[in-house]
Amino acid sequence: MRPFSDEWALAYRDAINASEGYRHSAANWELGPVALIARADGDDQEDAAIYLDLERGECRYAMILSPKDAFRAANYVYEASYENWGRIFELSLNPVTAFLTGKLKLTKGSVYSLVNYNKSSEYMAQAAPWPSKR
Repeated sequence: MRPFSDEWALAYRDAINASEGYRHSAANWELGPVALIARADGDDQEDAAIYLDLERGECRYAMILSPKDAFRAANYVYEASYENWGRIFELSLNPVTAFLTGKLKLTKGSVYSLVNYNKSSEYMAQAAPWPSKR
């Protein structure tokens, strides 16, 4: 399954919803949708984005959008290269560490409102169906 494809988005939604840890850690999430934008690393890739409609510990739906549309539609937008998303989703790079070291950037939304959701981001990374995990 190719990351940032329609099939991958649906699998990611299902995996988030199957995560008891995510459900518990994000039970109070009322901050709206999140977009994850992957920036191309090389000539064989294009920028891509997934839009996640998150509410109270549930991913109500997930869809692939253009980065521009995802940025416009989401309340919070994270951007990283494909390589860094891979490292985050392979669990070799913690999302909070990635953010603090500039490998993951919050390009829309307030970082202060996310402080209580650090554990949620870890559960989302654990849930991601990245090819090298399987």
